[in-house]
Formats: sequence, structure tokens, C-alpha cells
Amino acid sequence: MRVQAVNVSPKSQKQTLTEQSSIIWVALLSENPFDEFLNEQDRENAKIIIRTEMRRFRKPVTIIEGIDAKLNNLGKIARVLKGHFATGGTVKGGLILLQGDHRNDISAMLTELGFNKDSMEIQ
Repeated sequence: MRVQAVNVSPKSQKQTLTEQSSIIWVALLSENPFDEFLNEQDRENAKIIIRTEMRRFRKPVTIIEGIDAKLNNLGKIARVLKGHFATGGTVKGGLILLQGDHRNDISAMLTELGFNKDSMEIQ
């Protein structure tokens, strides 16, 4: 994994925290500088389904499916989501599983990561 250094200059200190976070996320998710540009079209066309299931002891689990594992690194996306929501989670069988019910908030986060909000279905 290549991590690009983000320079914090006086000009960039005026940016909001969300803008700075999204810059860091893009740097963490990109293998090379052109990955984001090349996969943008595929990310916009992906049909993403966000749903919850009740697991043992009535614990909700948020499941994200429909993100192509060949074009996107699911582990890195899951790591960013787990860090943002301060929850546990994993990637199994092409699905991202997060502990807790985060359906409404995940769509906003995936939009910041470059996925099209219109192609997301929340169940």
C-alpha cells in the first residue's frame, strides 16, 4: 500500500475537517495516482445495496454489497468506514460487514469516497 503524504500548509488549514479527511481517504485508497480517475466511471455505475441484519443476541450488522472487489480494495474501504464510525467490521465474500446500524450514514461516506449516491439502495 502506498500512502501519499498530505502537506498541511496555512492555506489548507482553512479547509474544513471533512475536506481534509476526504483528501487523506483518497490518498489511502489509491494504489497509484491514476486509479481514482480510471475507476471513477466504474464506481458511479456500481449498484450498491446497504442493509442490516440481526445477528446473535439481537445485534444489528450493516452489510454493504455490490462494490466490485476486482476494481476496488474492499479491505481499505472497510478500514476507512470502521475508523470513521468507530466500530468493528470485516470483509467476507465480497461483502463489507460493520457492527451496528449505520445505513443512513454510510451512503454519505461512500459518496465522499467517489461512489454515486443515486446507485445506492438502502434497505
